[in-house]
Amino acid sequence: MKHSLLPIIAALLVLPAPAAEEKQRDARPVPSNLTTNEKVRILSTASRLLTDAISYKGDGTATTIYRSNGRRLLLEMRGLVVRQLIHGSVAIEEREAGVSRRFYAQLHAGSFRTSSSGGQNWTAWQSDRCPFFPTHILIEEVNGKLTLSVPTLANFSPTPDPKTIAPKGNLMPHERIVARR
Repeated sequence: MKHSLLPIIAALLVLPAPAAEEKQRDARPVPSNLTTNEKVRILSTASRLLTDAISYKGDGTATTIYRSNGRRLLLEMRGLVVRQLIHGSVAIEEREAGVSRRFYAQLHAGSFRTSSSGGQNWTAWQSDRCPFFPTHILIEEVNGKLTLSVPTLANFSPTPDPKTIAPKGNLMPHERIVARR
């Protein structure tokens, strides 16, 4: 008797429950492609969003002041770009709240240096990722409207440089230039 129930119990454990299968199907990511116009609009808006936090020297170097815990640090970045858009997932609960798509615009700078002495003494240029500056911009489509945010950008403000200019041109078709070298 014990041996005859074993195959039945094993079969019940292997078969998925219909409700669980339906819920799992709803949790799958929904692929969504951006149109060319949406990409251009997002990259342009992302670049403008950064201008609230950085300024540009005459040579195109991005400059900003980082403030955190009472500390003030000058930061310069060469080759700052919005590198690429990365698709993000949206949870079922977020979809129900109106979020239909999510993307991350990756930020990248070729090199950076810092000064804690008001620009008198600078560190050497480093080719790593700047540990203070944000790595991405969050882009979400909520109820049909695209929203961009960078929560940590509030810690940055443009430096008062009279030679500030807006950068021009693109590096590559998939990149939007923010600061030139």
